[in-house]
Amino acid sequence: MEDLEAVKALLRTYRPEDIRFNEPHFTTQLTLRDGDRETVVSTLLDPEYLVGAERSLGLYGDEKLTLYFKLSNTRTMILPVIPGETLYVLTYIMRHRRYQRR
Repeated sequence: MEDLEAVKALLRTYRPEDIRFNEPHFTTQLTLRDGDRETVVSTLLDPEYLVGAERSLGLYGDEKLTLYFKLSNTRTMILPVIPGETLYVLTYIMRHRRYQRR
């Protein structure tokens, strides 16, 4: 697990125009899971619901962060992102069960 305060500080440095999405995959997953793009953007820019973050190596050797946002007692939004000059959101996952720390 990563230091959550450091990840929150990193996310707060981005602006809405700095967020990029892996199209069309992101939009497809968002539609299938009844998600809302504005909610994703606002949650990323104001990460008060961030409960976990894991750093890993991406497919092409880049740094990837998997962010866990607890939206309610039974819903957890998982967003794998690649931080850099822009914040590149790879996909959208909504888990409908309690968040469990590892």
